[in-house]
Amino acid sequence: MIGNQTPVRGTTPSTAIETPLMTKIYVFQGKIKSAGDSSITYSSLTQKEFVIVKSDNSGRFKIELPPGEYTIFAETDPGKLYRNSFDGMGNFSTVTIKDGENIVEDIKDTQTADF
Repeated sequence: MIGNQTPVRGTTPSTAIETPLMTKIYVFQGKIKSAGDSSITYSSLTQKEFVIVKSDNSGRFKIELPPGEYTIFAETDPGKLYRNSFDGMGNFSTVTIKDGENIVEDIKDTQTADF
């Protein structure tokens, strides 16, 4: 999703308009260090992606992964990977897949949002 997803306090309804993003989704095994920014260039990564898929026109994607820990990015510009979620230990946040488990992971592009 791209667009302003700024949270609203109180009872005022949000005026946010979310726009689905059709893009490449990059999945890496394990943790990826962050330099404190929500974006990272593909060329700066030392590990190879585990899989790349494309989200559909509704912004959704489905990946079958073996059990393990993964970092998932959306490509917002050619060669620029985005994930605005961190683990508090200097890494982008990860998802952990257990055997037979299905999860939902939303990546919201808030680069142009006003907070």
